[in-house]
Amino acid sequence: MVALLLKESVYQMMKSMSEIFSPAALYILREINAVEGAEAYLVGGCVRDYLLGRPFSDEDICTSLLPEETAKLFAAYPQVDKGLKHGTLGVIIDGRNYEITTYRKDGNYRDHRRPDQVEFSRSLEEDLSRRDFTINALALGQDGQVVDPFGGQTDLERGVVRAVGNPATRFEEDALRLLRAARFENRLGFSLDSATEKALRQKASLLSLIAAERIADEFLKIIDDRPEGVTRLHELGLLGYMYPELERCFLCPQETPYHLYDVGRHSVKAASLLEGRTLRLAALAHDLGKPAAKTYGKEGRAHFYDHAKLSAEIAPEFFRRLFIPQEQIRLLVSLVRWHDFLSKKPAKLAQLLREESREFFELLFPLKRADIYAQSELDRERKLRLVEEQEEVYRRLAAGPCAIKELAINGRDLIELGFQGPEIGAILREVLVFVMEKPGRNRHDYLLERVSKWHS
Repeated sequence: MVALLLKESVYQMMKSMSEIFSPAALYILREINAVEGAEAYLVGGCVRDYLLGRPFSDEDICTSLLPEETAKLFAAYPQVDKGLKHGTLGVIIDGRNYEITTYRKDGNYRDHRRPDQVEFSRSLEEDLSRRDFTINALALGQDGQVVDPFGGQTDLERGVVRAVGNPATRFEEDALRLLRAARFENRLGFSLDSATEKALRQKASLLSLIAAERIADEFLKIIDDRPEGVTRLHELGLLGYMYPELERCFLCPQETPYHLYDVGRHSVKAASLLEGRTLRLAALAHDLGKPAAKTYGKEGRAHFYDHAKLSAEIAPEFFRRLFIPQEQIRLLVSLVRWHDFLSKKPAKLAQLLREESREFFELLFPLKRADIYAQSELDRERKLRLVEEQEEVYRRLAAGPCAIKELAINGRDLIELGFQGPEIGAILREVLVFVMEKPGRNRHDYLLERVSKWHS
């Protein structure tokens, strides 16, 4: 199937590069190639996705010109030189930054992330040889010809992610490539070349040396592409070096007829049924507390009492290491805490509505349904009906007063009744839940009468 797609996309797109690549990128190629003795190519991910017929955004260019020569050639355009020490110059054309990088050879990698030094080269093949995977070690000339010294096109046809050269060396040079291999496999629906996978498993511990920000960036891309990739991270032996609290979920079977999978695979299944990063993250984290909550009842059946509360205690640190903004963490933790909330009593839902935002509820019900569909079919219809009934009650409550400022009485009214200090706020919150249950109760004299009776 991959080979067929590749052949069809090449046939369609080779007709005209101008229909695929931006005019500015093709202009840069023409300008550099017009310089005597110089050459330039589109390189990397955009070439890979071009050949697969996939959309792409970045159009990276490599060239035999030295950075100062590139800067002089495009002196009429604004430039970004923060990557200059690694040979990369940004040229801004039509408001977009195009990165042009001089062919280079990398020196030793002492920190398993970046080379100690970079040596410029005049050889395209030498530049491509330092790249991570064959499907990324491809270059495309302005004439539409692909330069492929390492068999990347064949690997695209086979649907394989294979390291350039010795895979163990590639991973030792830059340990982030361990995650990139898993991400490309997940995004493209490919499989890892056997030698590449063997080396990845052997070098997995190198991930512990990589900055948390870089790990989080790759992990979130996997979540955005296909949450199923998280299961693959576990299978490859990578997840434990990234997020051990999530790894523990894959090691926790659920011996109950209500479940089909271990906690980790159940969570991934739920995430895969949802759209959007927020819901997928909430689904991944919603059962983080189950391994700690697990007990056994009669006949060896597993129970997970108070797991939602425990999950909400574990989740904040997990989300912080994903560099999720604090306000978003608050929302995610609330979703985790209440994902197993079962009551459909108006008073209970009104109290929750008083505490949580409308956004929370719009996410809560899809999360609850995904959680149910990721379980076994046993009792599924009853659970789904309960969620539907909860949502109906919520919609009814949300249509009426939902804030203290919407009440027919206020703090001044309570002061006149003799209340003071913190009890005023407590009473108003109590009245809000009372009114949310039945919006018709929101009448000034009636509410004052009720308050007087409650606190007489």
